[in-house]
Amino acid sequence: MVSRRNFLTITIIMLVILFMFQSSGVIKENWNDYEINSYAKEDAAYLSSDSLISLESMQDDEQKNYVIYLGNTEDNGTGSVVKQWCTYSKRRVIVEKTLEDCIINKEKPPEVILLDSNYVNWNNDIDKLKSMIDENINFIFCNLPAINVIGENEALKKMLGVMFVSEPNVSLEGIKLFEGFLLGGEEWYITDKVGEDTNQDMNLEIPWYSLTSGTKTYMVGMLDKTAYPDVKNEYLPAIIWRNSIGKSRIFAVNGDYLSTNTGIGILDAMMAELNEYEIYPIVNAQTIVALNNPVLEVENDVEMNQRYSRSSDVVFRDIVWPGIVSIITKMKASITCMLAPQLDYADNSEPNADQLEYYFKLVSEQKGEIGISGTQVSNLAFTEKLKEDDRFLNATFPNYKFTTFYADSIPLEEIIQNVQSPILRNVKTVLEDYDEHKALASYATKDIMVLNATINGFSHTFEEDFRMKSLQTALGYSTIIADMKRVLYPNDNGDEWENLYKDFSRYTITYWKKFSSFDQTTLSESDIRMRNFLAMDFSDNRKGNCISLSVKNLKGEGWFLLRTHDESISNIKGGTYEKIEKNAYIILAQQDVVAIDLQKDEDLFYYN
Repeated sequence: MVSRRNFLTITIIMLVILFMFQSSGVIKENWNDYEINSYAKEDAAYLSSDSLISLESMQDDEQKNYVIYLGNTEDNGTGSVVKQWCTYSKRRVIVEKTLEDCIINKEKPPEVILLDSNYVNWNNDIDKLKSMIDENINFIFCNLPAINVIGENEALKKMLGVMFVSEPNVSLEGIKLFEGFLLGGEEWYITDKVGEDTNQDMNLEIPWYSLTSGTKTYMVGMLDKTAYPDVKNEYLPAIIWRNSIGKSRIFAVNGDYLSTNTGIGILDAMMAELNEYEIYPIVNAQTIVALNNPVLEVENDVEMNQRYSRSSDVVFRDIVWPGIVSIITKMKASITCMLAPQLDYADNSEPNADQLEYYFKLVSEQKGEIGISGTQVSNLAFTEKLKEDDRFLNATFPNYKFTTFYADSIPLEEIIQNVQSPILRNVKTVLEDYDEHKALASYATKDIMVLNATINGFSHTFEEDFRMKSLQTALGYSTIIADMKRVLYPNDNGDEWENLYKDFSRYTITYWKKFSSFDQTTLSESDIRMRNFLAMDFSDNRKGNCISLSVKNLKGEGWFLLRTHDESISNIKGGTYEKIEKNAYIILAQQDVVAIDLQKDEDLFYYN
């Protein structure tokens, strides 16, 4: 029997607990301003194209570091990569079409001359190349001439550090990337595990060049040991390497790695190898975007019930959304959801306003943002789709400003033509699918930025991993997209959420762990950082152990990547730093001048 005193005590405790639970829910409801997009900044926060430091605007600054490019920056391959790299790293570029036109300023020589081999006359230009090397000029061979050209030209072989040409082409078993070149460490791109065959999409048919002892190799091809049992490691087919002749450094790329955006980080890595230190601006933004999520309408109902025994809205609410939250929680990430009010506009069904309110609360609780998707499975004209979406959203959340838009297959020109429509009038960011030949960031109009996704969250092949490492090295930037339309309109069992979640989870949590030092952002935050990055300029110099970094057009905070050679940061003024890995640091510039003191690593031993 419970005494009155105990009964009163128990009652009071239960009332206190009830009050605590109820009050927390009321507080969360009152403080959750889900009907307002907290990432929709004032226009002043979004720098326009007028602030862009372009290649053209850098050409007149003769104090700025520069490179010479022998090729065409207007092509859709290597030239485009060189153009992007110079824009991002704030370098001038002098473009020439023939080697004879490359005039060297001996008082201020170029940091490096980049060669597109298609623009070199190997019969006539070899002496000119040799004379430049004698003058300590550095070179990057962005691609190589035909294997017979190298095999028959002893001077060129010596220049590249090629000892002998073994075979016209050899079939590789895999590729090894050595530690210290790209961020993320050593990597073996080889299918030595069951089920990895689908991951191998790198070029495994290459010319076989064996190098001399004076070279340094950054990436090599791996041979089948049963077919080539006696080949020593130093004679493996070279893919990326550096040769040294006197004070001149000659980098070479065996393949087309510099013909796509992957090449941007490779060039930065080469410059880090070329200099005693390398510092350059980065974006510092890692973004996860769930495309066509949430689902507000009951669509493809027969398929959904067959696969999940639930309608589509319930599948996304009870199965998909908890999975997404689990991933972003483990990654400590933000989420950007690209809302598709409807995908099928021909089914005479309407999106659910209550569902929309529910998701706005959930996304807000995760500190995420909601944008708009241009995806549909019907054939409604884009202008009509915008009208339908606006009719629904204006009746539900009329004050919410959508600042991000996923283009899907809609041409950019058509999007620009409709930017004054009610639903798009506040859009600052257009997200497009990855295109290896398009700029990762560009201005579509004076005020609208176009960002390219960098990778698909449901896929992680060897080539995609190599691209990820390269872009992280170059920009500290990634935008992972995961299209939830695959769940609603699956092609096969692989598109069931159980399988997609498994891939999404292990790819993002595993492969991005090495880059956890970079900031997790929403797409709008990434956009603002990209604008600031493109508008920022800098110069640096070193005296003794101190690097002086001068930042121009600094808007609030700016990020840089510093790469050293067995030196660590001992002190910093005007900013902060964080170590990513050995010899690699993120520098946060908080003032216009940042002083970085370096010291030799204590664990190194030097012998006379």
